[in-house]
Amino acid sequence: MTELRIQFSLSMIIAGFLAEVVSIMWYNDHSPWGRRTGDRYLLSAIICDIGLVICCKFIVDSVWSVGRWEDAFVLALAIGLIYACLEGPHVVHNSRSFSWFFFHAVHKFLVIFVIIMALMYFRHLG
Repeated sequence: MTELRIQFSLSMIIAGFLAEVVSIMWYNDHSPWGRRTGDRYLLSAIICDIGLVICCKFIVDSVWSVGRWEDAFVLALAIGLIYACLEGPHVVHNSRSFSWFFFHAVHKFLVIFVIIMALMYFRHLG
């Protein structure tokens, strides 16, 4: 059984911050999909960003080594597809449900990609 041993670092803080910046930019009122696609609450978003950073750090350290941006892209794509497969069969409310789902799935991919790249790029900071 794998042991969960995570040492917190400055790269993890930067990754969490950048993930939240991406989410704020993605779900603002000026984006074409930002209106009426759901509300975000900052406290729960930060808690979830922390969880995502810890999970990504564990995956990168234990399961999937990331040496180049292509590796980070493939890992983020795999996790994004897992999200899409789990979230896809939910309730369809109207004709825009698919487009909202698609933009949510792309957002999850982008957040995971930014987290992994930040963990990789800033790993020398400790």
